[in-house]
Amino acid sequence: MKQKMLVISAHPGDFVWRSAGTIAKYVSDGWQVRIICLSYGARGESAAFYKTGGDYAACCEVRKAEAAGAAEALGAEICFSGYEDFCLDMSPERIRKLAEDILAFEPDIILTHDTGKDRVNPDHMITGRAVLEAYETAAESGMKYAPVFGFEPMNPELCGYKADVYIDITEVWDQKVKAMECMQTQKKSRAAYEEKAVFRASYAAGRGGNKGCRYAETFSRFFPICEFDDFAV
Repeated sequence: MKQKMLVISAHPGDFVWRSAGTIAKYVSDGWQVRIICLSYGARGESAAFYKTGGDYAACCEVRKAEAAGAAEALGAEICFSGYEDFCLDMSPERIRKLAEDILAFEPDIILTHDTGKDRVNPDHMITGRAVLEAYETAAESGMKYAPVFGFEPMNPELCGYKADVYIDITEVWDQKVKAMECMQTQKKSRAAYEEKAVFRASYAAGRGGNKGCRYAETFSRFFPICEFDDFAV
């Protein structure tokens, strides 16, 4: 049976900028990866689209197509909740629905937004905290343990973010580039995330001992590592 990764993204671009390399890496290792995109990002992350004169409904369709194209480039499946963004309302009913989705998929790993205060877009923090609450609800219903990891935000120094895990994405970098190319509404973000991947790789190579690492993504860890008798290395 394939192992499963569940990625829960506030907006279409988030899973691409923050975790596309990791998604591609796990897909290449034979994992099934499902992405849940909570909104189309048509309010808070689509300013470039409206400069073309399009309306909200058209923006939703464009952003949905961009995300679907990116997921296809990574070899992942994607589904859309269709909620309005900025500010994203994760009501108790929506959190229960998310818990049901987690239970139904039975993931081995979950990736989502870090729970720290995001000063750029509050939807990211809202999503991370909603996932944590949904996870706890699912756990009370008998879900197997699955570690949860948080995306690195655009401006980690403003969000209290701490990188706990570094993932070497050098071998799948071309796939991340293809996914980023799908995000034409936010194409100006690409350069920043390319620089971030190189910067994070420099630490993984220099301090982490992975000399061949040229591109990396980082994640925070929601729960402690529980190892018995040995240190986790």
